[in-house]
Amino acid sequence: MLSFHTTDTYLLVGGKTFYAKEAIKSHGGKWDPHSCSWSIPLAIDSPEFRSALQEEANALEKAQKAKERLERKALREYAASPEGIEAAAEAERKRVRRCFEQDKKGVYWWLCCADCKVIDWHKKHTSCMKCAEWDGYCWNSFRVNGSIFTGD
Repeated sequence: MLSFHTTDTYLLVGGKTFYAKEAIKSHGGKWDPHSCSWSIPLAIDSPEFRSALQEEANALEKAQKAKERLERKALREYAASPEGIEAAAEAERKRVRRCFEQDKKGVYWWLCCADCKVIDWHKKHTSCMKCAEWDGYCWNSFRVNGSIFTGD
């Protein structure tokens, strides 16, 4: 919603001006940092101008939000697709390799190898079938801080 205030020489436009800024600029508007609003010459001011500016801002905001919704939907669909799942797995592998390279500094000492799959970054939990151990009953592949987790 835009707000309008008049001074002696300018019409000040404030509020949610992000979507209307191009229209304001096209009418000779300038950003006024002191009042945190746009200033337009007062000669242009009329009720029709104000309503047209408000309608344009509302239409642009609605179109932008619809576009963002479609982008989020497409991203969710891609993330659920086999290609998206593989891309996410590859990104995780790259992140683990990058962290494993930083292990020389002792930052990620809890990773057991470059193929380690991180389950929880904050608790430092990993799962690694490459370094898993067979205890006669099951494979111990879940690790906490780089050591085998036994549940004790």
